[in-house]
Amino acid sequence: MGDFFKQELQQRLSTLSTQQHYFVYDLSKSAETCTSMLPSGMKEPGQSIQLIHRLILVTTAAKHDDGGEEQRLVSGLEVYEYLTNESTHLPSRTIYISKIDTTGTTMGRGVTRRLVQAYVASQKHHLQQPSDTCRIHVFARAQPQYLFPHSAKDGSKRVLDDRQLVGWWHATLGSGDLYDKVKPYWIVPGVDEQEARLDTGVHQRGLWHYGSPYPASALATDVIPRFEDDGKARYLSSSSSDSITVEDFWTLFGYSEECGAGKLTAVFIVDSHRTTGPGDVPHLPPSLEDDQYTRLWNYLMDLDFCDDQANLKSTTKLLRKWKPVLASRCFKTTTVGNNKRTVDQALATETPIVNVLVPKRRKKAD
Repeated sequence: MGDFFKQELQQRLSTLSTQQHYFVYDLSKSAETCTSMLPSGMKEPGQSIQLIHRLILVTTAAKHDDGGEEQRLVSGLEVYEYLTNESTHLPSRTIYISKIDTTGTTMGRGVTRRLVQAYVASQKHHLQQPSDTCRIHVFARAQPQYLFPHSAKDGSKRVLDDRQLVGWWHATLGSGDLYDKVKPYWIVPGVDEQEARLDTGVHQRGLWHYGSPYPASALATDVIPRFEDDGKARYLSSSSSDSITVEDFWTLFGYSEECGAGKLTAVFIVDSHRTTGPGDVPHLPPSLEDDQYTRLWNYLMDLDFCDDQANLKSTTKLLRKWKPVLASRCFKTTTVGNNKRTVDQALATETPIVNVLVPKRRKKAD
């Protein structure tokens, strides 16, 4: 079995030009059956989808004279992974990147982009056959904090505005080395391509197609999936959306409250395929039971990351409280600090904040 996410992240962190120790905590909840993601036009008799809720946290550590280390949280990534077997309509894997966030620590600049790209690049290893597909979704909406409570109060935290955030995602997901075979889409709801490029400063088309993979004349409720914590899903659930087409949906959605009342948002959808035969089966860390995952999530939401000292204190509390859980789902990597090559360095120094909602406590599954 191959630990492809670990390999991808270590390779990308190695391009940082600073010497630093990083700890990566890869947490996931046990898979559960899910049907709510399915658009009405894609439901099949007897079909089931497995949903895995995943949270990846990255800390950085400074060594003390006594040899000890103090860790501070740097970045976090929340994703929903939908796994489908033998479906004629849906991808083998559907990934919804729900939230990313950073703290204000200056010890981990450039980590967030590498974390996202490593996760995305690792997805191709889950596709065991050339016919397997993975579709990655992002709804980019700028907010000052998501996963780290009170981090917006930290003056050292670099927050992107709406236009910068769209450009950040466009560049982050548009790197060709993340995929085997890919067809990526992006759209700013309510805006045509020329205006979107002018508003966001995205001038290079690259791999991207403006629009979405869904037929413009299809009913939006028939083809657009609905994810947890997703503004599109809430809008589609409104009674007035039952008869609108995909084309009309993007126009109307751009003027909805979900898109931030005048703020630019963007939807990114990346279709990727495997071009080689079966490889090693990816190694996955042990999953957590629903109750344990929920309690850990809620504990994180009760912490304080308003400044560097609060970050240090909160990270220490988290690691002590959940030591047995975190220790078995952690790997460490060290950057040597003499590698001057960087990945998209100009953009990597910015801190991205994404997506839909403020931090929220989790409820136990029914």
